[in-house]
Amino acid sequence: MASKPITRIEHGAPPIKKVLVKNSVLQLQCTLQRADFNSFQEGCEVLARCKAPQVVFDLTRCTYVSSLFIGMLVDAVTSMKTQGKTVLVQVSPQVGRFLHMAHLYHLFDYSIIEPAEEV
Repeated sequence: MASKPITRIEHGAPPIKKVLVKNSVLQLQCTLQRADFNSFQEGCEVLARCKAPQVVFDLTRCTYVSSLFIGMLVDAVTSMKTQGKTVLVQVSPQVGRFLHMAHLYHLFDYSIIEPAEEV
């Protein structure tokens, strides 16, 4: 019976951050899994507390979103708009198709950003 290769993480290596918040931009580094939702929610709370009048959700590296994630995004965008912030949501074409099929363009505006061409 052949054994499967084991992927090892070096001890002391920093964990990979899937959700980054810098200044007034929340960026997803990849598609989130269920275990990552707390990180996303914490990032949304950081954006809500920031003093910037405009915030950005950069979901251009995310290719799939679950209904739970969409609910969290809608809540965050709605809350920030209620605070008077201008909210920009940038999504990948895959996520844009999902948002359009769910008719979320009625709740908030989003921009579909095509991936940069590989050279």
